[in-house]
Amino acid sequence: MEERPLEDEAPDSAPAEAAPDRGTPAPENAEAAKKAKVKNAVMIGVIVALIVVLLPLLIINLTLIIKGSLNPDMPPDLFGTAPLAVTTDAMAGEEEGCFDEGALIFVKLLEEDEKESLKEGDVITFRSEELFVTYRITEVVCGEDGSVHSFRAIGDRDAKEGVNVPLTVSPENVIGVVTGSVGGLGGFAMFLQTPVGVLVFVGIPVVAYLIYDISRITLRNKRAKAAQGEKLREKDEEIARLRAMVGEAPGAAEEPDEE
Repeated sequence: MEERPLEDEAPDSAPAEAAPDRGTPAPENAEAAKKAKVKNAVMIGVIVALIVVLLPLLIINLTLIIKGSLNPDMPPDLFGTAPLAVTTDAMAGEEEGCFDEGALIFVKLLEEDEKESLKEGDVITFRSEELFVTYRITEVVCGEDGSVHSFRAIGDRDAKEGVNVPLTVSPENVIGVVTGSVGGLGGFAMFLQTPVGVLVFVGIPVVAYLIYDISRITLRNKRAKAAQGEKLREKDEEIARLRAMVGEAPGAAEEPDEE
């Protein structure tokens, strides 16, 4: 019986060539990928910033518009505080609590029993016909039983110039007391309540997101095409290399002799 070796000798073949290392990307591709990542991160940051800043403003603005349309006799509020834009300079001055035309004031809405605690020097907002007026209390008029009967109020500028006399305001017409103000923000707040303002603050986030999404999809498609082209190129190179190896093998091109 003929014994066979445990391992057959391998037939002669052409020496194997080391396959090119394709795991490391070219420097140009790495740099382009790095720039694309930075650009994508910047775009995401801009979108997030727009959403964080504009979305709350949009929600607040829509809430104020809806509340104002449902109850026009009261200024629309958020959590008991009504933001109001100042359209005159009647409260301009140097005293604490003064504000100029164009400011945005914050009025804390008061219940009926809370109006009893108002005192001289408080800046109140009250209803005068179809307007909301903000003046400073100069006198609290009480009845015989000690309850508040009315308030005497006037604007700081008018009081200083002596052009008007204090108005008599009944507690029923008092809306609330001013707790703070931001100069120059009233015009912006009024713009937000216009159709153009709502359109801008709805349109900016939507357009920004669409631009980001289109850019992201375009970049992804370009990368996919580049990767597909690279794979095809590598496949062609591999086929050419294998053909070269087969052609260099000894006796590969010779025909076997016929007996």
